[in-house]
Amino acid sequence: MLRMLSEPCVHRLLDDNRSLAHELEAVKVQFADVKTLSEVRGKELKGAQVFLTKADTLRRGCCAEG
Repeated sequence: MLRMLSEPCVHRLLDDNRSLAHELEAVKVQFADVKTLSEVRGKELKGAQVFLTKADTLRRGCCAEG
């Protein structure tokens, strides 16, 4: 059996729904920012790894000769 909701109850539910929709949009924006930052940091780490691998190779070569 379907029950009718009172007008104040309907308005409260609509307000809650709007509030949650705004909160969801804010979380989506934060997620996009974090994802972008993660991608940037990942690229920085790849660059550092190349540099450190080269530095390790040069250091080993230097120590082997000495």
